[in-house]
Amino acid sequence: RPGVNDEVAGALSRLAAVARALITATSLRALFERALDVVFENTPVEHAFLLLHDASGNQLVPKAGRSRDGGSGSFPISQSIASHVFRRNESILTLDAPDDPRFDGESIMAQNIRSVMCAPLLNHDSTLGVLFAGSTSGRIALKEHHLHLLTVIANLAAVAIDQTRLRERIEEELLLRSRLTRYHSPTLVDELLASSGGRGAMPPAEREVSVLFADIVGFSTRTERMAPAAVSRLLNGLFSELVEIIFSHEGTLDKFLGDGLMAIFGAPNDLPNHASRAVECAL
Repeated sequence: RPGVNDEVAGALSRLAAVARALITATSLRALFERALDVVFENTPVEHAFLLLHDASGNQLVPKAGRSRDGGSGSFPISQSIASHVFRRNESILTLDAPDDPRFDGESIMAQNIRSVMCAPLLNHDSTLGVLFAGSTSGRIALKEHHLHLLTVIANLAAVAIDQTRLRERIEEELLLRSRLTRYHSPTLVDELLASSGGRGAMPPAEREVSVLFADIVGFSTRTERMAPAAVSRLLNGLFSELVEIIFSHEGTLDKFLGDGLMAIFGAPNDLPNHASRAVECAL
C-alpha cells in the first residue's frame, strides 16, 4: 500500500541518517553529543543522558547529558533504572516511574522523575552502558515506537563508540610508533609496543650499557665555506646512514649532538654482548 510504503521508506531514511550521524562522529565527545541530538530530534523527551560502564568502579558514569532547551546542569538520572537496564540488557519504558514496582520508587520520587525510557548500549556480546531519556512532568506521552527508536539509536551508538575507541587507539599507537621509530629500530619498536600493551612505556630498570659517541672529523673546517643548505644536506644524509647502522646493531639512538650523535647499546633491550655490538657498530 502506498501509505505504508511511504511510512517504511521514511523510517528507513531516518535510521540511515541516524547511523550516518553517529558513525561519522570525529571523537567520543562529539559522538556522545550527537547521540543526544538524535534522541531529541526523534522523541518528545525533556532530558537525555548517555552513561558508560566504568569497570574499575563497577558503576555507570554519565558522559553526556542535557535538557531539550540546551541546559547541561544537574538533571535527574535514576541509577536504579539505569542499572536494571544495564544488568538485564533490555530496554524499558515506564510512564509512571515512582509507582513502577521494578524500581526504587522513593529515590525516583525524590528526583521528580515521571516518564522514562532507557536502552542498553549493546555491541556484540558486551554492554557499554545505557542511553537514558525521560521527563519530570506528566505532559510527555512516550509510546512504544519511541522506545524502539531509542533502542536502535543506542545500538548504533554502541557500534560507533566501539569504532571511535578503536580508531583513537590506532591513532595513538601510530603517533607513538612514529616517535619511537626516531630512536629505535622497527623490530625494537614492535617489541616495545607489544611488551607495554601498546603504550610504549617500560618500567624503570638499572643495567650496564655501552655508549657510543660519533662525530664528523674536521666539521668546522669542512663546512665554513659551505652554504647552509649544503650543510643541512650533508648532516641529513650522513645521520640517515649512521642511524640505520646503529639500528642494524640493535642500538638505540639517544640524541644528535650538532655534527655528532650518541647511541646506547643494552637499553631498553637487554643485550648481553652490548660492548661488542657498540664496537662493531663504531667500526
